[in-house]
Amino acid sequence: MVTRMSADITLARCAEVSLRLSVLALTQGVREEWARLTDGGMVSDFGYGMTENHATGAISLGLQDYDLKEKEGIFVGLSYAPLGVMGEMVMKIVDPVTKKDLPFGSQGEIIQKSPALCKGYLGKPEETQFAFDQDGWLHTGDIGVIDDNGFLTIKGRIKELIKVCGISVFPKELENTLTTHPGIENAAVIGVEDSRSGEAPVAFIKPRAEYRNELSEADVLAWCKENMSGVKKVPRRVIILAELPLNPLGKTAREELKKLIKGGK
Repeated sequence: MVTRMSADITLARCAEVSLRLSVLALTQGVREEWARLTDGGMVSDFGYGMTENHATGAISLGLQDYDLKEKEGIFVGLSYAPLGVMGEMVMKIVDPVTKKDLPFGSQGEIIQKSPALCKGYLGKPEETQFAFDQDGWLHTGDIGVIDDNGFLTIKGRIKELIKVCGISVFPKELENTLTTHPGIENAAVIGVEDSRSGEAPVAFIKPRAEYRNELSEADVLAWCKENMSGVKKVPRRVIILAELPLNPLGKTAREELKKLIKGGK
């Protein structure tokens, strides 16, 4: 990850070699740090995809000034991907409930279509019918926005949505903001039941090495109140961990975080 390699990167080295990095999520904090360390150097070959579409969903020409304007969500590039002999991938945004098309700039579910899409899930007809419609579109379960320039930004997963007093709060949005804190290397947010608001966000953070003995829950909560738009988005709690649990794919193991809450963490 860029965040883990940044300490070993110098501008002189970046001028001499081409770095190929694997990044789980190009959050605002990661993008800003990369731009600072490389004096505007480009990250190539990043985008958005999944197993169902052979990991090709959106592409970018690299980190640009435009990318850094996106403060909420994960910028992943153009909502179009040429697939060579396999044709091309197209996507659009639809209402998660009615499945009707939404205009540019609207937030909704990302759906995709291409010759590279799989036909379904082996031995799972109900899941196949739920994810793939009759016109060949894959309903990803991801929430995003395609702007007027065709750029896609991911807001989060429908199933991870947190309802705070009826207001939709996406964990990815809060995680994106948290990683802009200079002392936070990585962050994960889950929703927990709350008697007052229905649900409430709880944040788990991994401090950077130089901040491990300095960051406290009170410090982070105070920072969140100043930097997060809307009081409903401020985490109810902040839990500091040495490492965030990851699944075999390198993604945050949210079920493990829920177990920590249930276990009285």
